[in-house]
Amino acid sequence: GCSILPKEQEFHKPKIEQDTESPYELVYVEKGNVQLTEKFSCDCIANNSEELAFKLGGEKVNQVHVKKGDRVTKGMVLAELDTEELQKEIQENYYAIERLQNDIVHEEHLKEIYPEREEIQNQIISEYRDQIDVIQTRISDLNRKIAERTIVAGMDGIVTRIQAVDEEYRTSEGVVFVVIEDENCYFEGITKYPDKYEVGTSIEMSIAEEIYNCEIISNEPIEGDEEKKATIHIKPEEGILAETSFVGIVNSVIEERVDVKYIPNHCVMRMNGKYVVYVLDEQGFLSTKDIAIGLVGDEFTEITSGLECGEMVVAK
Repeated sequence: GCSILPKEQEFHKPKIEQDTESPYELVYVEKGNVQLTEKFSCDCIANNSEELAFKLGGEKVNQVHVKKGDRVTKGMVLAELDTEELQKEIQENYYAIERLQNDIVHEEHLKEIYPEREEIQNQIISEYRDQIDVIQTRISDLNRKIAERTIVAGMDGIVTRIQAVDEEYRTSEGVVFVVIEDENCYFEGITKYPDKYEVGTSIEMSIAEEIYNCEIISNEPIEGDEEKKATIHIKPEEGILAETSFVGIVNSVIEERVDVKYIPNHCVMRMNGKYVVYVLDEQGFLSTKDIAIGLVGDEFTEITSGLECGEMVVAK
C-alpha cells in the first residue's frame, strides 16, 4: 500500500566537489534511503448538489448569512435581498385587517342594541369581510415577493462556493450559492501508479492541512492513456469538516529502498542498452563505467553494483 510522506523527511544529498584542476563537477556515492513518491490533488465530487441564485436581478442584497464551508440544513435562509419596504407594507396590511376585525365586532354589538337594523349591519359586516379577503390576498402576494428575494437551502449539506460579481454583494446580479450533500461525496484524482492503489485499502489525504484517513473506493484506468494512468476515487472515513477547502492532496511513498548506495538521477545515463556513469581516470580524462541500478527515485538512483561508497562520479 501507500503511505503519506512524513512531515519532516531528511535526505542526505551527495557531497559535490569541484576539482580545481578539472572543469568537471564531481559527486560522491553515498549511502542512505531512496524514495519514489507521488503527489497529486483530488477534487471533491458530490452525488447530489444544488446551485442557488436570486431570480431577480439588480436588487439590493440585504444580508448573506453563510460563508464558504458552512454546514446548512434544508430550509435555512442563505441570503436575502432588501425587503424592508415589502415588510412595512405587510405590516400595514395586518394593521388594516385588525381595524376591520374591530369594526366587525362593533357592528355585531350594534346588532344587539338595534335588532331592527340587523340586515344593514350584516351587509356592512359582509363588506368588511370581503375587504379582509382582499387584504389577505395582497399579503400572500407580498410574501411571494419576499420569497423571491430569499435564497433557501433545499437540502442538508455544505456551502462549497459563493460566487458574486460584486464582492461586497451590493446587488443580486451574479450571486450564486453551491451546496453539496457531503454525506455521499468523495474525492477524485489521477495517479501514474494505479497498481499501488488497490480498492478497499486505506490511504491518508491532506485536506486543508488536516490529515484524513480515507478508503480507496474505485480505481479505473483512463482509456487510451499512453502512460497508463488511472482515475481513483477516495472517500474520507470520518466525513468532511465544514472548514475544508474541498481539494485533497495525496502525497504517497510509492516505493522505498533503505540504506542503499545512491547518486543523483542526472548522473546516470543509458548507452547501448547499459546504464553508465562518467568518471575521471588517473590522467583526469573522462571515461564511462558500467553500473547496475535499482530504484529510480524522485532525486536519487539506487546503485546495486559497479560503484562503491566514497567513489566519485561526474555530476555534469
